[in-house]
Amino acid sequence: MTRKTNRRSPKTSRQIAFSVLDTHKLSGEFASTLIEAAFKRNVDERTERSLVIELTYGIIRRQRTLDTVLRTLISRPRQRVEPQLWTLLQIGVYQLLFTRVPPHAAIFETVELAKWLGQKRWASFMNGVLRSAQRLVSDETTAEPSTSAIPIDGGIYQILNQEIFDCPVERPADYFGQAFSFPGWIARRWSSRLPVDQLWPLGFWCNSRPPVCLRVNSLKTTRDELVKSLQAADIEPIVDEEHQDFVTLQDSVAVPSLPGFDEGHFIVQDRSAISASKLLAPKPNEKILDLCAAPGTKTTHLAELMNNQGSVIASDDDPVRLPRIHQNCERLGIDIVNACLVNELEETDFDAALIDVPCSNTGVLGKRPEVRWRLKSEELSELSETQLMLVDSAARHIKPGGRMVYSTCSIEPEENDDVVSRFLEANDDWTLAEKVSHFPGKPGDGAFQALLVRR
Repeated sequence: MTRKTNRRSPKTSRQIAFSVLDTHKLSGEFASTLIEAAFKRNVDERTERSLVIELTYGIIRRQRTLDTVLRTLISRPRQRVEPQLWTLLQIGVYQLLFTRVPPHAAIFETVELAKWLGQKRWASFMNGVLRSAQRLVSDETTAEPSTSAIPIDGGIYQILNQEIFDCPVERPADYFGQAFSFPGWIARRWSSRLPVDQLWPLGFWCNSRPPVCLRVNSLKTTRDELVKSLQAADIEPIVDEEHQDFVTLQDSVAVPSLPGFDEGHFIVQDRSAISASKLLAPKPNEKILDLCAAPGTKTTHLAELMNNQGSVIASDDDPVRLPRIHQNCERLGIDIVNACLVNELEETDFDAALIDVPCSNTGVLGKRPEVRWRLKSEELSELSETQLMLVDSAARHIKPGGRMVYSTCSIEPEENDDVVSRFLEANDDWTLAEKVSHFPGKPGDGAFQALLVRR
């Protein structure tokens, strides 16, 4: 399905952002794929990649909040506003509420998009709506949610000149869904089990620009050497003195352009994900199974912890993603990994296994802005059944005395403790040795890991 417009090929940042959002809404394609495709084509030399990413991901994340605001400013029903016009209004209001773009520039440039689309007739209407949105914004901020408080950054709320949302005290789930931009079922689920002093920070974390965490490849370099090479390129990484295996970058970057990428000095991996392989603690010369391994980020960490000695079998059911395991291993200088499809896996004498199962991704919504809108409540029970099946499958490949780590990037009980409990109830030769729960933002992504040991 396509829409006929008179627009030329997108060149500027806002044109690209609009094109990505428009295609995303029509096709359901991931924004990251569409952005990369857009930048491979010819774009204006003044195009700012960071602005494209900010507008695209920001609007996808904040769409319910933007729609709530727009409905207070537009008298006609939503269905009577052309879809592309609504997207343009989202772009304008997002800039006014969530960025430091000067209001006059946000309004002017957004109206210009309508003209680029060949829709000059929208200009007057857009100008009126966006100027009304501009008048909503006051100079006040607060640390407390309210019916006129819109969460903008790390615990700070922007006060609006109009009550837009439901009461956060009387209707916390409704306020959370509207102000923090979540579908109703997620808002109700989280608010039913989390106190507000955890719920509001969770919302801020999921809507913030996630830092980039680089796991240092210990086979080729050290953290201090990586830091020096980044600093030489005028990039100042954040270092955690207690952890020698990663650094973080606060600003969005094109990772392949970083110094040391081609040499295999690092790979992108969040600190909570790093702990999964460390919990399994693979040793040199062991035989390790990595189930659901693609694209191989955790696979390479297992090999590094083994000092590239022993054997890692990386198995996955996706033949398209399987080659990425080889690509990551080759770049990082790892040669003990063999990749195969799940139905080709025959060995049953592994010392240990990592099972990083497909999950709801509710612990990584900051990195995956589309997930909150794609995920449906009924999928949780379906996922938990698949997860239990995968743990059962992995267990059959572990020799007596062996161990495995069950890992998700979810914060939902059905996918975490419940799966582990159900597995242990059905398998009395396995015990729970340790489990780790990572709450989103404390300090990395949300995740769950359980170390299981076979008697």
